[in-house]
Amino acid sequence: MVESLLRNADTLLWVNALRASDGYAYSHAIHCSMLAAAFGRHLGLPAELLVDMASGGLLLDIGKTRLPQDLLTRPGPLTHAEMTLVRRHVGQGAEVLEESGGHGPDVIEMVRTHHERWDGTGYPNRLAGTSIPLYGRIAAIIDAFDAMISPRPWATTRSRHQALQVIYEARDSAFQGELVEQFISCLGAFPTGSLVELSNGQVGVVMMQNPSRRLRPRIMLLTDADKSLLPQFQPMDLMDQPEDLPADEQINVVCGLAVGTYGLDPAELYL
Repeated sequence: MVESLLRNADTLLWVNALRASDGYAYSHAIHCSMLAAAFGRHLGLPAELLVDMASGGLLLDIGKTRLPQDLLTRPGPLTHAEMTLVRRHVGQGAEVLEESGGHGPDVIEMVRTHHERWDGTGYPNRLAGTSIPLYGRIAAIIDAFDAMISPRPWATTRSRHQALQVIYEARDSAFQGELVEQFISCLGAFPTGSLVELSNGQVGVVMMQNPSRRLRPRIMLLTDADKSLLPQFQPMDLMDQPEDLPADEQINVVCGLAVGTYGLDPAELYL
């Protein structure tokens, strides 16, 4: 993000404009930037390309600053005409970057194609397969993932695990299958920050992945088995269990939980 600002100081002004017009779009921009950088690092891309990916993720929805604010925050469904107007943010975002200068063609193409889909059902140009630039194919996945896990007035928030399942089910249709596999490998089946329920009934937050065993991350336990908040949170590494313990007695992650389940929000607990 710092490199992006050094290249073009207007970036900060645009992102602040997103914050002023739509709180969701602002937080979504920050999250997509971080996801793009993390995913690019996982794919082994060089640092110069990671800067472009982080910049593109930050600016995916910059075209929304040119839309009426009520369209972005309305809790109810939009009409067909209104949806058509909202979809123009893709082209308008690319225009903003082209007019300002200072951003490479890969960043602009990332913004222009992040709503295209592998099977050709996306917009604005219904591109398909490898006719969609790599950055656009990556952006489509991170944009959809973060949208599903973010609180929005017009949609139900999903857990990170549920969002990954939706992405996985759309492999080779909406999203390139190989990239989906790599994205899940990057984040883990239960991504860091996920609220999860364990087989012993306790609830915790995933604090760190165990690269060799993605289904056994490090957890910060928040509740006891009856879902009462613990007086002091307890760290637990699901890899650190006796080797001779029978499989049916080992503690495992049972499912991911949406933020707010059992009244728990990791952010409110400073996690």
